[in-house]
Amino acid sequence: MYDLTALIAITNRLITNETREQFEKLGINKSTGAILLSIERQGETSQAKIAKDLHINKGLVNREVQNLLKAGNIEQHVSQTNRSHSVITLTSSGKKLIKQVQQIRNQWWQENSHGIEQEELQKLLEKLIQR
Repeated sequence: MYDLTALIAITNRLITNETREQFEKLGINKSTGAILLSIERQGETSQAKIAKDLHINKGLVNREVQNLLKAGNIEQHVSQTNRSHSVITLTSSGKKLIKQVQQIRNQWWQENSHGIEQEELQKLLEKLIQR
């Protein structure tokens, strides 16, 4: 029998493997999708806040942010509250892309979570990451 940590890790890899092709059709990868969703959750944000939110390194965030900027999915500008910081926001094309990312993820869950209440699982996982 697997422990909870192994189950979470295996599920993450499974979702990644089974959705990779769909994300590639959008021109993104799993990390890009997660970063877009983090920006949407936070609204106006920074690379440091994204890295903290997703528990990933700042180098990965920087690479993905540069790709998203080039693709026109996000904008980066000087913060109005602190001129020494830059903030990241979604563009309209970024918001459209997020809807597609959410659709891919939701479809995977619907196809693979027979008999499991998604809300219950989501509450459990949110408790774990809020520590």
